[in-house]
Amino acid sequence: MSNQHPPHKLCCFVDESGQDTKGEFFIVSVIVTQSEYAALEIELERIEERTGKGKVKWRDAKDGARIEYIRQTLALEILSGALTYNLFRGTTDYMTSTVDAVAQAIVFHDTQARVTVFVDGLPKSQIKWFGTELRQRRIAIKKVRGVRKEESSSLMRLADALCGFVRGALMGRSELEEILTQARAQGIVIELEP
Repeated sequence: MSNQHPPHKLCCFVDESGQDTKGEFFIVSVIVTQSEYAALEIELERIEERTGKGKVKWRDAKDGARIEYIRQTLALEILSGALTYNLFRGTTDYMTSTVDAVAQAIVFHDTQARVTVFVDGLPKSQIKWFGTELRQRRIAIKKVRGVRKEESSSLMRLADALCGFVRGALMGRSELEEILTQARAQGIVIELEP
């Protein structure tokens, strides 16, 4: 009988921003959680309600609510180090960049984990390709799912918010730059190099 433990399971929630810049920059956010994340989703929903952000996308929320939401979310100890993003420049190969970002986030957290990946807006026709690409990068994929807007969860909304937050900081919003610099210095948000 083997003494090896079964690989533990992770879930990744993935979103992107920047296709509109036509290669100037492209941001991929990956939220990495344990496979049991129901309690975290409830806490995120409480923060959405408390801050007034609600269940809307980052761009549709009021600015004050967005900032308070990001502050309260970054204060959740369980998310420390779970919030990763990649900043790509000079490419329009968005799908490959997204796969690369997911692979890097998984390797950063646990190379032995079996992973379920939820990707915002991933068409059904791309699911098999996405999984194959991750497996070619030696990632143990359990399942890849595209998430439609109406199926959105608080963790998918957090992935969207992380993209919007990083993009705002990148675009020179001083308050967001300050929050991001501090979160990165504390290891709460991790920028992975493409």
